[in-house]
Amino acid sequence: MSEKKKELLTGEWSPEQWQSAWNIQVGRAYGCKACGTVIMVSKGGVGNLEPICCKQPMQPLGRSGAAEGEGTP
Repeated sequence: MSEKKKELLTGEWSPEQWQSAWNIQVGRAYGCKACGTVIMVSKGGVGNLEPICCKQPMQPLGRSGAAEGEGTP
């Protein structure tokens, strides 16, 4: 049985998958849709980053400055 099928059946993640999912990456930017504030991660780490502004979650930004999934390709 392949690792992918095994993972789907057991719901278990490998240590590499956990590290990738919990890795806070330097240079990642987030923006507030309400006020336009933009923040960028300047120091990486491990954990769960959920930036909040104007009492709502900030959205990850793509390279163009638009929220991911928005704007022109």
